[in-house]
Amino acid sequence: GVWVVFWSLVRHSDDMRAVQQRTYGQYRQVLERHLAGLAAEKGVPPLDIRAAATALNALMDGLWLNWCLNPDDFSAEQGIAMCEAWVDGFAAGAFTPRLV
Repeated sequence: GVWVVFWSLVRHSDDMRAVQQRTYGQYRQVLERHLAGLAAEKGVPPLDIRAAATALNALMDGLWLNWCLNPDDFSAEQGIAMCEAWVDGFAAGAFTPRLV
């Protein structure tokens, strides 16, 4: 619940917004580095790596929120498997936002 309160404060507090922008930006950069490395390793065609990192983060946030609201909906292991399936699809070239 604390995380949801934090998210709501971001909209109304300059200090909280600054913290969120800094920490989210750093986290997205980590995801971008890992996804870019995976894309290069797997030969994924050029794509918008920032959009891919944003999409993966949104999936994880959405699963986390859904699980917090209804933990009987899926298990933590199933949530991890969903994220791993997204990454597998990404590695196979299924993420479509392209730079071209």
